[in-house]
Amino acid sequence: MTLVLVLALVATAAVAQVQGPQEPDDLPGWMRGTRSDHGPAPMFVVLPGTATNGPGAGSDAVVELTHEHVVQPGDSLALLAARYGVSEQEIARRNGLADHGIARPPAAAVDSTPGGHAQAGLALGQRLSILARHVVPAAIERGVIVNIPQRMLYRFEAGRLVGAWPVAVGRPGWETPVTEFRIINRLLDPVWYVPRSVQAEMRREGRPVQTMVDPGPDNPLGGYWLGIDRPGFGLHATNEEDTGYRFASHGCVRLHPDDMAVLFPQLRVGDRGAFIYRTVLLARSVDGRIWLEVNPDAYGLTEESVETVRELARRQALDPADIDWPRVATILGQRSGMATDITMSRQPAGSVRAADDGYTGTGYTDTHAHRNTRGVSTGLTTGAGGDATMRRRVQAANGQQFPNARRGREN
Repeated sequence: MTLVLVLALVATAAVAQVQGPQEPDDLPGWMRGTRSDHGPAPMFVVLPGTATNGPGAGSDAVVELTHEHVVQPGDSLALLAARYGVSEQEIARRNGLADHGIARPPAAAVDSTPGGHAQAGLALGQRLSILARHVVPAAIERGVIVNIPQRMLYRFEAGRLVGAWPVAVGRPGWETPVTEFRIINRLLDPVWYVPRSVQAEMRREGRPVQTMVDPGPDNPLGGYWLGIDRPGFGLHATNEEDTGYRFASHGCVRLHPDDMAVLFPQLRVGDRGAFIYRTVLLARSVDGRIWLEVNPDAYGLTEESVETVRELARRQALDPADIDWPRVATILGQRSGMATDITMSRQPAGSVRAADDGYTGTGYTDTHAHRNTRGVSTGLTTGAGGDATMRRRVQAANGQQFPNARRGREN
């Protein structure tokens, strides 16, 4: 697919090389006074008993977010899934909503009437239990890793995990590339110059055709842009908050505006990163529990099976007798994106697993570059030493290059 590039520009005075936490005056001008009514989102934390071993040793970290959300006007399952990094079906299942097997469209939001919107399965003031859990796919010395199928971004400092956020990635036909990269610019209030390909899409869909969008609430880049040395791609905020944790963009990685406000000042020009593609992740915690996470293969690059998990277990020196293989098969079929305990129960018959674990999930933490059935590399390789050895492995079909062009794409 021919990539049509868009240059994200901003006046020189607005380019911020922020090293510390961002103060209110550092917000993009149009965002001041427009922070989310929901307040700060809870953060993912490393699950007790798991740890990031650092580059060269792989990663056995599992991150978890737990929260009680009070339904407000405008809420929908899509919006909550985007904010918390968990599927709509899982939120509905966990809270006993009648339509939990249906992914509600963004329009199915709670209105201002006392009963809320009937189709949404939500009511104003309703309290929802939120649980999201993910296996960290790899570790690097400093920078970020985005696992495309997982729709999660992880940030590392000194080889240790210091942050995790849900993201939106490219939808099929506008795929986010599997590549390693460096950050080459950091822009506040970027101007969006609309690519011709996106203009053509607007025309086909009967939308007004735009060629440029100034900074402001209508700009799909939001208030922040991190350009990378992969022409046509970058990381940015968004003005469509309900599209997070989805395959929804034109190839870039989108973060919720509040999350990007946190991440932006933590990254600097020259920081490294990688977009990897790992649908299945496996990890073992210090207490012996084994965690599996399986994510959708939106780009059709992998053909995972129970044998795939067996091979990952072998690479990670896990005893097959410690794994609940029928549960593995169920999780592979569901591809829920929820890391789940698959440890073979040693409890007496009739006992029950932890209540939080009543669903699906999968995941693996492979310390080797993973190759799918098509022979295409879908990740980075960590070396045996203390520093991450990030090899430039790219999808052959994408024909990726690495010129130092200071360009950005869209969303």
